[in-house]
Amino acid sequence: MDVKMKVGDKVKLVFRFPRTSRNHPLISVGDEGIVVHILESGKEGFSGYDITTDETYPLLYGVRWSKLIGGNNDCQGHCLPGYGAYMLPEEIRIIGEGDTQGQQGSSK
Repeated sequence: MDVKMKVGDKVKLVFRFPRTSRNHPLISVGDEGIVVHILESGKEGFSGYDITTDETYPLLYGVRWSKLIGGNNDCQGHCLPGYGAYMLPEEIRIIGEGDTQGQQGSSK
């Protein structure tokens, strides 16, 4: 059964796909963060196509990690640059309904 995550859910990285290892080398299994944005194919101009992997992903979760992970990703303005990354649903699991305020890296 698929559990759909929502903005504010606290998540943990449980698996690293090759795209994650390549694009986000500082994120490790066990790292925690908060879902701050959700991209669904066909909404907000998101096609789901990833030019770096030549694959289409129908759903990605923008996660604000609890540590600086590098890069410029800010999950479309939902966190500070360097704290955000879009993750596949299979890579993360809900570990609690978190508070979106008060975590390092918040731009809100």
